[in-house]
Amino acid sequence: MKYPSIKAVLISIFLNLIFISMIFAQENLTSLKIQEGIDQIWTTGQLDIGYANVASKHVLPRLYERNDFQLIWQNLQNVNDLLKK
Repeated sequence: MKYPSIKAVLISIFLNLIFISMIFAQENLTSLKIQEGIDQIWTTGQLDIGYANVASKHVLPRLYERNDFQLIWQNLQNVNDLLKK
């Protein structure tokens, strides 16, 4: 039976760590972008995303603040909770 070399295992671990750190970096960047948008709503009273104006000036900002500015709508439980109300 042939076992992978130590070098191959270490390279695999290193690549996995890079991949995981990239995922966390993307999540932090997304969270920061959401926070900037919420700050803009609080300071200017409006936020445009693309060609659309965000209509929610109170509920949406508070919702994201309570969830530490994380993506909300990708969590299936959050979507189900919203649809039940």
